[in-house]
Amino acid sequence: MLRWLPVNISSFGEGVDDLFTLIYWITFVVFVLVMATLVYFLINYRHREGVRATYIEGSTWLEIIWTAATTIIVFGLAMLSFPQWNNIKSPSEFPQNPDLVVQVRAKQFNWKVIHPGPDNEFNTEAGRDGELGTVDDPGDDLKKLDELHVPVHKTVHVRLISEDVIHSFFVPELRLKQDALPNRFINVWFDTDELDVNPITDFKNVRKKGCFTGTLTFNDANTPSVMGNIVFETDDELTVSVDGEINTYNKSDVKQLDVTVWRYEMPCAELCGFGHSTMVGHLYVHTQESYDAWVAEELSE
Repeated sequence: MLRWLPVNISSFGEGVDDLFTLIYWITFVVFVLVMATLVYFLINYRHREGVRATYIEGSTWLEIIWTAATTIIVFGLAMLSFPQWNNIKSPSEFPQNPDLVVQVRAKQFNWKVIHPGPDNEFNTEAGRDGELGTVDDPGDDLKKLDELHVPVHKTVHVRLISEDVIHSFFVPELRLKQDALPNRFINVWFDTDELDVNPITDFKNVRKKGCFTGTLTFNDANTPSVMGNIVFETDDELTVSVDGEINTYNKSDVKQLDVTVWRYEMPCAELCGFGHSTMVGHLYVHTQESYDAWVAEELSE
């Protein structure tokens, strides 16, 4: 597996990573062969005094061999990719009865995310204007800007649409990328089945794992546990926001971290205008208890 790929948290991510790895090694081998041939030609056919250049005709067999080899490789990769593509992109192959359905509406330069209300249906309760829920006044639905909240280890269906130009919904840790088109709903799905929810005792690259909110338990039994948001990390320290106050803790003093919320970037991967680089949202993956608390808090506001 390629070590520089981001952590995978979805059930179909491993298959995508395997394809990336295979393509990487194929291109690596081809690169080495091409560079070795280039070096050979540079040395063997370099300019030498008294030696005349030799005219070499093309080889029909060589043309056939490398054309056939390229065709076989591309066709083989297509056959290996098709089941993955079908699983991720084809609505007929989506897991049925999802745990959550959300709408994600792209607009320069934000993600407008609508989570269904307590009845798990969209637009079923009057909003503040007295009319049934709308995009701008969703009633009992939960509307967030640049925030997609889901419970961990659940199947989520996403209804994507753009309100202006073409955008691209991208979460690298899910291995999920899909264009959002104007005036057309496109459905995608994901789960977070591969996200490790066990307490963390290895504090290397904590934030790379997506850890956002959690409880720190210390080696010293007399030191009370601390719950907060992890905002910064060095090799030796964790910086945590606790009730708005910033505190820094030495990793060697921490016994374990129990994570309740993981956060991953959700950028737009399609050049969509002058402010494209600012169009970054976040996927928040909660434990079930944390998700229920978030929903209750949002409904109380």
